[in-house]
Amino acid sequence: MYSHLVKLVCGNIMKITIKTQGKAVLFSYHTNTKAFVSPSERNRFFAELHGRKQVVRKAGAEYIYRRKGLLDIISHMKVDDSVFIVSRENARKVEKFFEGWQDKVGVNQFIVLLGEKQLKKLCPGCRSVRIE
Repeated sequence: MYSHLVKLVCGNIMKITIKTQGKAVLFSYHTNTKAFVSPSERNRFFAELHGRKQVVRKAGAEYIYRRKGLLDIISHMKVDDSVFIVSRENARKVEKFFEGWQDKVGVNQFIVLLGEKQLKKLCPGCRSVRIE
């Protein structure tokens, strides 16, 4: 947050405070189910994006593993099904991921402004961007 003192035409002085805001990127995607060769290919897309749980049964025992996806690795905020927000710093990673699926998945992205608290949750190490 930063402030400026402004002298008005009438001679009064007004203090204007501008809150620091941070830019982030909102991604919205949709799958074209018919474009996937098989249901397993479609499942692979979701597993690579969101991660998956793997259960291995061996010799009467059960072993459960969590296989990470892209959204397990980078900080994000889920907005709705198929809609999430990432920091500008991580947006390029998400773009590259979707480029690999471009013939099967449609994606839209929008620049959004976040408050300082939201930005810190999304990207604790990132610094805020001043809007002037």
